[in-house]
Amino acid sequence: MNPFIDIRLNHDLPVYQQLCLHIKRKILRGECTNYQELPSRREVAAQLSINPNTVQKAYRIMEEEGYLKTIANVKSVIIVNDALIEKIRRELVDQMLHDFVIQCLETGIDRETLIAMLNEHWHS
Repeated sequence: MNPFIDIRLNHDLPVYQQLCLHIKRKILRGECTNYQELPSRREVAAQLSINPNTVQKAYRIMEEEGYLKTIANVKSVIIVNDALIEKIRRELVDQMLHDFVIQCLETGIDRETLIAMLNEHWHS
């Protein structure tokens, strides 16, 4: 199954980052499995009508971060293990929290009120 089939690209982030983020989220949801093959860079580029170099950059970053492996003349495969899942989870939550805290600071809410509100929502 092509994990890029349901991606919706937007203008908020560079496309290569969106491709990486899409795969990370699918790994966390269990929709991408260990050694699942990804389509070729050209296939993804054609499917999404984007430059193949953009897909190449995304694949290279995923390889550097350890959740994609490419063997010469063979398709790239996703690498999934517990340590990687935890690393991705922490990375994504950290980014969400960073954005959330900035937005909260812009509203002028104090930390104690924010924590109380967070606890209310957590337990509801």
